[in-house]
Amino acid sequence: MTRFDELILSQLQYGAKKYAGVDGRESTDKLTETYGLEGVLWTMEKYVYRFENQQLEKDPLKIGAYAYILWLKFGFNLGSKRLDRLQDTTTITKEYYFPQFIKSFEKTFSNFPETHVPPNLTEELHIVLPFVKYLKHQTEETVLGIYFLANKLFEKHKFIGQ
Repeated sequence: MTRFDELILSQLQYGAKKYAGVDGRESTDKLTETYGLEGVLWTMEKYVYRFENQQLEKDPLKIGAYAYILWLKFGFNLGSKRLDRLQDTTTITKEYYFPQFIKSFEKTFSNFPETHVPPNLTEELHIVLPFVKYLKHQTEETVLGIYFLANKLFEKHKFIGQ
């Protein structure tokens, strides 16, 4: 695991403490159930805008963490096809499937040439995120691509994870 991956896992563990409900469901699950997937996408986009304005280390981490949450919500931890219903993402689920997510990410992007990395990563995220609200773009490759862009944003700015 890279430093970025370690910090994402740490974010997920910390977030689980902050947002766990007494009924075992986390607030992201309740909010997605109430407001739909667009709430998650809106939140991710908000972090892209904030990063453009403030260059905070935590923003690429939050975008990456939400990309992983989308991967779980779509059910890619259970197979390569998106499930019909969005899945809940408990703390246990997030920790258990993270290594599988990283393996899928590495398999997809391990040989990706640096020369093909978009020069403007935030612009690329602004393009990709709105498309995820459409079912045909809710693919594992798209979600892993968002994680890739967040990871590259983190690397490009030489953040070290404080």
